[in-house]
Amino acid sequence: MFADLSDKLVNMLNSLRKKGKLTKEDIDKFLKNLKMVLLASDVGFDVVRVFIKDVRKKLEEANIEKSISPVDQLTKIVYDEMREILGQPVPLKLKPGKLTQILLVGLQGSGKTTTAGKLAYYVKKKLRKSPILVAADTYRPAAAQQLRTLANEVDAGFYSMVKEDGTLDIDGYKKFIRGTLYDVAIIDSAGRMHVDEELMEEIKQLHEALQPDYVFLVADAMLGQEAVDIADAFHKALPISGVILTKVDGDTRGGAALSLRYVTGVPIYFMGMGEKVDALEPFDPDEISARILDLGSAKAFMERIKELEKKLKELERKGKKVKAEKIEDFTLEDLLVQFEAISDGDFVGGLLSSLPGGRQMMQGVDEEEMNTRLKHFKAILQSMTPYERKHPEVLDASRKRRIAAGSGTSVQEVNQLLKQYKQMKKAMKTLSKMMKRGRFPSVIPPSFLGGGGIK
Repeated sequence: MFADLSDKLVNMLNSLRKKGKLTKEDIDKFLKNLKMVLLASDVGFDVVRVFIKDVRKKLEEANIEKSISPVDQLTKIVYDEMREILGQPVPLKLKPGKLTQILLVGLQGSGKTTTAGKLAYYVKKKLRKSPILVAADTYRPAAAQQLRTLANEVDAGFYSMVKEDGTLDIDGYKKFIRGTLYDVAIIDSAGRMHVDEELMEEIKQLHEALQPDYVFLVADAMLGQEAVDIADAFHKALPISGVILTKVDGDTRGGAALSLRYVTGVPIYFMGMGEKVDALEPFDPDEISARILDLGSAKAFMERIKELEKKLKELERKGKKVKAEKIEDFTLEDLLVQFEAISDGDFVGGLLSSLPGGRQMMQGVDEEEMNTRLKHFKAILQSMTPYERKHPEVLDASRKRRIAAGSGTSVQEVNQLLKQYKQMKKAMKTLSKMMKRGRFPSVIPPSFLGGGGIK
């Protein structure tokens, strides 16, 4: 998400950075281009107008033309304004000791049923509460069965309000739920292909009968400005608590996220980042703003490091561990353990993307090439004897030919691995100055797996 917006905005800032000091003409041109980029990213016109107006005002107040580091100050002002438009992060709060009811509304095809399953998974795994999925879609015959399947997948309860005649048995649901110990009921309501009075009237009646604690609008991010119009229509008819954006991973523009909160006045609670049940993330305006401006994400970086540490510990339990305590003792045996801890090149790509300027570094990098290189390097290391991994200086031409044949690679790739291993140790010595003296960072440098953009 936001890939197009981020690339254009970062390139604009980088071009200004080359100038040093900024003139009034530079700032005017930047704001004009920023306006065009936001509109092209499907941000609503009214939102863009307010955004540009506020950024201009803050730039004038900061007297940025006389600033020593004007681009840094400009970046901070744009970042702060994005956070302002996106609003504050709002956590899902459950009623202690009581049932919390969450009603999902939206158009057909927005991903309500799938989102219900993801939300149940989130409630169970992250909040440690017991969820039940409730079918209330009287128009889509397969909806109840799909919801039941999702309930089984995430180990949640299931109940269908839909009777054989296609009407809702709300009294039966209320009686059932009073006799259970579930903490959260997630109700999947009916949707239509478009907003109409009949749909809104049905949703109003269901809301009045259930009196849910939350009403979440499930909106398809890929619809762009249309998603904002749909959200506005639902918000005028119902007391919407917040929005869950779906298909965020497929939306490169991101305009819906920047417009929704401003237009509706309600927060975005979650983002759907994929098809799997665990692909639901709480919406964090700070993280989103930093991602757009390629400022890095400390949260994402730490998650990647924790993931690596977890895998290294799993390998250690199997008798495989990085044994070197100092950089000069780091062998190919230790390198193999690190490679085995990384499932694929996507890990390194994700790690880099979480660093400031990471998205720019990843430009031109072919993920398939990254994965292929990782597999080849692992195969080469596994084709060496333990002695050779500990003493790479013994690898003569004959041994290299044997290793290449055993790993299904070439002698050239074996030499490339050895060359980058030496470069890695040299780079690690430099990195160690920023860490505890004499210790090495347990992260493989990107040059091992990178394509054209990482060298």
